[in-house]
Amino acid sequence: MLGNTFGPLPVLAKHQQELGGLTYNIAKDLAKRLGSPEVVFHYTDSKALLGILGDELRATHIGFMEDGSKYLHGVNLLTTAIEVMHKKMPPGPRKQFAAHVIQQLELTSIENMPTLFVACFTSAEDSYPHWKNYGRAEGGFSIGFDTLQLAKQVTATGHGMFAPVVYKERHQRELVGLIANLLFETWEKHIAEIPVQQQQAYSAAWLESFFAYFSGFAAITKGQNFVDEAEHRLVFSTHGTVDQIIFDPKPHVLSGYVAPQLGKLPIHSVRVGPGTYQRNNVTALKGYFLQKGIKEDDIRIRVSSHRKIT
Repeated sequence: MLGNTFGPLPVLAKHQQELGGLTYNIAKDLAKRLGSPEVVFHYTDSKALLGILGDELRATHIGFMEDGSKYLHGVNLLTTAIEVMHKKMPPGPRKQFAAHVIQQLELTSIENMPTLFVACFTSAEDSYPHWKNYGRAEGGFSIGFDTLQLAKQVTATGHGMFAPVVYKERHQRELVGLIANLLFETWEKHIAEIPVQQQQAYSAAWLESFFAYFSGFAAITKGQNFVDEAEHRLVFSTHGTVDQIIFDPKPHVLSGYVAPQLGKLPIHSVRVGPGTYQRNNVTALKGYFLQKGIKEDDIRIRVSSHRKIT
């Protein structure tokens, strides 16, 4: 399966460091090619707003998000790319390894997704659909973040990346093709250093490590019909461990999330959403800033141009 649901990350330290560097470079290249705005926005409610102003940004387990099934879309794209490569390979260790990779990918399901967590952002600052869908319709907030600084802080954790969502099929095929080629190139380079009697065990462990890092890219592929969301995603992996996961009881489900240690969040602005209590929220937000010593020159308070959500 793509990623290990639970368990440690079994890989040689130098190889693990290399995988982290590769994911960073791909995410950075995506942002450059697809474009990233100076500021991205996170739509949420008042409870989450106070948490974020206190430098706690939550990322939800991919399996508990409404579009968790879309994660499997990315997995299927990668599986198809590797199947095509497998058919063209001559008999030998590389072809055998490719068959094992395909077998593991095919085991991926909603029930056994990796320990992968996501927080969603958009370049749309004052978007009616986002207020309706993500701002809780009444009393929501749109929090602006410095895109470049947020990406740097996420990357510095060694467990995450920040990248634009890939919508176009052509770009998705290019992305999974790049990942598939890296998978085999890096495996062949490292397997040569391993004694023959240990190669099978190493290959299984190394593949698990590769998935732990690269499974995040499956979380940033969505269908072309969602392109208006203009989404960016923070993707955080606990690399198979569960110590950082906080379990949150909901009315009908027990969900999980993490709060990555990102330091002081680079908050640019807070926009108060439309609705009956808009003025009340502006007044309360100004009072909260005063109480916490937050200067409005540092975090700007803005008001939605939309009057109400119907």
